[in-house]
Amino acid sequence: MMNAHRWLIIITSILVPLYSFAATAGSQKVMQFPGESSQIASPNGRYILVNVDSESEEHTLALGGNHALYLRDLRTSKEKKIYAYGRKVEALWSPRGNRLMISDYGGSDYANCLIFFFDTERTSIDVQEQLRERMRHNKSIFGNHHVYIVGTEWFSEKRVKIKIFGHGNIDPHGFTLWYEYLIGDGFKKLGYVQ
Repeated sequence: MMNAHRWLIIITSILVPLYSFAATAGSQKVMQFPGESSQIASPNGRYILVNVDSESEEHTLALGGNHALYLRDLRTSKEKKIYAYGRKVEALWSPRGNRLMISDYGGSDYANCLIFFFDTERTSIDVQEQLRERMRHNKSIFGNHHVYIVGTEWFSEKRVKIKIFGHGNIDPHGFTLWYEYLIGDGFKKLGYVQ
């Protein structure tokens, strides 16, 4: 009887953290800045992303924009600015918390997605540049006046879901494209996406 109880404790101690990790990974929370909250912790508990809003014209110059995002490393107690922006951004941590996807709504006619790395020597990837390298002839993406490239979900630490939408002379009634982006490797068009 004692051995069965001991095994139940061991199995529970293994399965509960796995279930919690799966629930966290499956229910990723997109954080909008500026917004109600000024920070969001990484899933691994190591980092905190902190948003700072400008308080004055001098402060805007110091930040490099109207707002800035700082990464606080709780292990080393160091904090560094990783991104300055003008209007609004959406931030989404990777499931393991070592990478961060930021969608920057920089203007009324565009948005761009950037991916930051905190576990490799590479520091960031600009998704629009990656699209230009691989799909420069795509008229919907590069021929319309209003184009928004946003990251919507992490499939894994190396795979993300990208939504590209907009309108303009090429697509006057609008367009929406969905891609899976294998970081640093390429894009795969996704079919119908809800």
